[in-house]
Amino acid sequence: MGSIIKVNEYKDFNNNDIMTSDGAGVVTPNATGIKNTPAFSVTPSTSTTLAAAAYTLVQFNTVSFDTDSKYNTGSYYYEISETGKYLVQVQTRVQNQTGQQRYVGPVLYKDSSSGFGSETLVSFPRNLTEGNNPTYDPETVYSINDIISFTSGEFLRVKVYNQASDTTLCFGDDSGQTRCSAWSMMKLIGA
Repeated sequence: MGSIIKVNEYKDFNNNDIMTSDGAGVVTPNATGIKNTPAFSVTPSTSTTLAAAAYTLVQFNTVSFDTDSKYNTGSYYYEISETGKYLVQVQTRVQNQTGQQRYVGPVLYKDSSSGFGSETLVSFPRNLTEGNNPTYDPETVYSINDIISFTSGEFLRVKVYNQASDTTLCFGDDSGQTRCSAWSMMKLIGA
């Protein structure tokens, strides 16, 4: 028969809490190295009009959570506070134009400045819409799901590319579909 160890908290040699237990099976990690942080999740409160034949910044201005308070709701960017590998998840619900075939998709950019004067593209899973139905405006969710390395001090933002000759919408929470467009990230433990 194996050994059983019962404890309420784990401390390091400097008496810092590593983990605590509430006695009911809920264990809370307290050491930075064993948490998937920094992490944040944001949504746009209103729909963003996507310019024709352009990359348009999505106005992610509602913070669900932000462990390090590094998301800027006025300029719609996130500042990386810790170097590491991050799980990146972006979804954008976009209205298609009737009968048009076009390229569309979310684009993740980074820069060494919050002014984004020399931003570089990080991820762009561009999609081609079908556009065969001349009488129907379908909506499609386009996404980025990736693990990407970032360095402390980098700034990130999300735009949506709309190749069409007409404007369209990237829907926000005002569309009645909560979190239909969202951007979330977290630093991975030990990666």
